[in-house]
Amino acid sequence: MFHINVSYSEYKYCYAAENLAFVGYKREECPACKRQVVKEKIYEGEDAFRIDGAKAFPDFMQFCGGGIGFIVSEKVMNVLRENNISGFDEAKRVPLYRSRYRKLVKQEPEYYMINITGSIDLDLQAMALKRKHLCPECGSFDWSRQRLYIFDSVFDMSTWDGSDICRIKSFPGYIMISDRLKKIFEDHRFTGATYKKESDIFKL
Repeated sequence: MFHINVSYSEYKYCYAAENLAFVGYKREECPACKRQVVKEKIYEGEDAFRIDGAKAFPDFMQFCGGGIGFIVSEKVMNVLRENNISGFDEAKRVPLYRSRYRKLVKQEPEYYMINITGSIDLDLQAMALKRKHLCPECGSFDWSRQRLYIFDSVFDMSTWDGSDICRIKSFPGYIMISDRLKKIFEDHRFTGATYKKESDIFKL
């Protein structure tokens, strides 16, 4: 499997800077561990994104706001459907806007935000990685190692549900794709993403 790293170059591609429907977080202090815990993310209306950066539109668009949205072009969406790619259950069209003279101007390209359902997890024991200071009340914890970028990542393949696209359960901001899907993406020369082998996902 491979980690798909969606990134942008401010000199080459635009990126999603803000979800216009996002209002804020509702936070509460856990009575047991005193951590500030996000209880709810508050949205008003439908998802829509303000874009920034260069003029060119990539096939994979990085979202620099809060959350773990996966935003792809209509070309990518069509290829996912044509090849019966597994690991997502919803793909909704999201409008894009760019700021012009203090006004939001709608952009033409069609993009979709995909809800990824596929799952896989790391082999925490093989990586000597443990959850510490686990709060029984809110579930918050600290990792025993902070500098993960110096270690090889190891997956517990028994946790993989077989999906072509999936999130790492312990680190849901990281998206993994199957060898088959990586080849499809590369054959179509989609822009806006690079790929790391599974042992290097945390490495700089």
